[in-house]
Amino acid sequence: MSQGEGFRAYCSAVPRLLPALRPKLPAGSNVPSWTGGLLGEAFMWAIAAAVVTFAITLNLNAYFIVMSSAFVVYAICVAIIKRKSRSVTGR
Repeated sequence: MSQGEGFRAYCSAVPRLLPALRPKLPAGSNVPSWTGGLLGEAFMWAIAAAVVTFAITLNLNAYFIVMSSAFVVYAICVAIIKRKSRSVTGR
């Protein structure tokens, strides 16, 4: 295994087919980033909006307008994520 001993310990502690009713591992120390999660998924939501737009209107022009806006949303999200990572690392 390329993941090392930590992954082997994880695999032996966590059930594979049936979920456990109680946690088998201690809680991690990382704090989730809701902003990062939402920014990371914004592109997929914009693509879904393009598909829904086409399904409702059956208009390819409307689809391509919303789809191109998905790439604008993607560029903005990447810029925000990079700016936040620079401010966290102090560069």
